[in-house]
Amino acid sequence: MTRLDSALGRPILWNYASNRFAVIASAVGAVILAITRLVGDRPVTIGNVVGSFGALFLAWAVARELDPDENLSAGVALLLAFVALLQFGFASLWLVGGVLLGTRLIVGTVGVSVRWGDVGVLTVLAAYLGYRHASWIVIAAVTVGAVVSGGRRRAVVGLPVAIGGVLGLVVSDVPAGLGLPSGATLVALVGVVASVVILWSGPAPVSTTDLHSRSIDRHRLLAGRVASGLSVTVVSLQTGFFAALSPVAAALLGAAVVRLVQLTQAELSE
Repeated sequence: MTRLDSALGRPILWNYASNRFAVIASAVGAVILAITRLVGDRPVTIGNVVGSFGALFLAWAVARELDPDENLSAGVALLLAFVALLQFGFASLWLVGGVLLGTRLIVGTVGVSVRWGDVGVLTVLAAYLGYRHASWIVIAAVTVGAVVSGGRRRAVVGLPVAIGGVLGLVVSDVPAGLGLPSGATLVALVGVVASVVILWSGPAPVSTTDLHSRSIDRHRLLAGRVASGLSVTVVSLQTGFFAALSPVAAALLGAAVVRLVQLTQAELSE
């Protein structure tokens, strides 16, 4: 399969069972959520269905970055994201997509440095995230990812992304203060922090990058997990609501649950 020379994208290969599961399960989940809305006398639009599919698929994709050694983590993340969407009804695909790209670049799962085309995409994304969502934490994640994966041009690569984000924040009229979290949001944030702590003690990854088969660096993987956890926490505190980044929280929780089960099984087998 031919792929673009980019640090942002990873191929979806239909001959991989995990990839087929992600697409099919996301589509089935989106249909079930649409039916649920109809039963509850709520309107269903193409945007609802596409948004649900995207949120479920992105939860799976983020989990791939956070736990590259275990496909099961991504599957559990998709299931948890479905439960969150059933409860809250929506997630911000722009914010989740920003966290996904930032995490992907920080961890370095693709295996190539950021290209100039990538810089253009990240700059526009950072500007939009600043203008539309006033989310400095997701902008920071994207910028750090660009710098970490920038190779020898780190400073030059990161600068336009940071400038785009700052300009977006300057012209935005969205309040960027702190909100009062709901009880459900506080419970979710406790789970997110616990997940990062659990994953922090995990072993070094054995997976390699998509291109060039380089070993994934453990410190970069840990940094990606922390970036995801911080993004969920800060966005939730800014808005007072957990739903916007629930797919990212689902990815962290899914990876942590799988890790705990594996540790328990290892202890019982001794």
